[in-house]
Amino acid sequence: MILKSISHKKLNFRGLLEYIFSEHNLPTPDGLERFVWRKNMVESEKVEELTNDFLQNEALRIHNRANVNRLYHEVLSFHPDSHPNTDTLKDILQQYSKLRGESKMVAVPHYSESHCHLHILVSGVEVGSGRANRLSKHEFNQMQQTLNNYQVEKYPELSESYVNYSKKDRSRVSD
Repeated sequence: MILKSISHKKLNFRGLLEYIFSEHNLPTPDGLERFVWRKNMVESEKVEELTNDFLQNEALRIHNRANVNRLYHEVLSFHPDSHPNTDTLKDILQQYSKLRGESKMVAVPHYSESHCHLHILVSGVEVGSGRANRLSKHEFNQMQQTLNNYQVEKYPELSESYVNYSKKDRSRVSD
């Protein structure tokens, strides 16, 4: 699976939440269900409540510089020939959250016609500490590799989604 991260400097929690929830009431492919996955968040599916939860945590930021990352929009994307079920998606999110650290997170699946992907919003501040929740490029690459290896070991049926994240060759591996 491909994991990519987009950092946001502006406090646009509401806009991104509205986007990730935009497909929430659409029909799903057979065998899949819509869900909202949260970590350290208010138990709600309302954009307003989730936005306020992110903003309350952001208010704790210790170093409030002009150019800080307020939010990360991360996407876990699966190959079109891979068909993870709902339980698999939730399990992969659990593993992802362990690797990503203690932050506020909310994730929602999108089931497009071509492939399944998960949109994850991650606070730019660790929960309750006020410290920045930043990963270096090296740390992010390690997280990609670890999550990819977890998928390969636990879900071999998703082998089409395996990506070689080594520095020499970042191509998708196929049989």
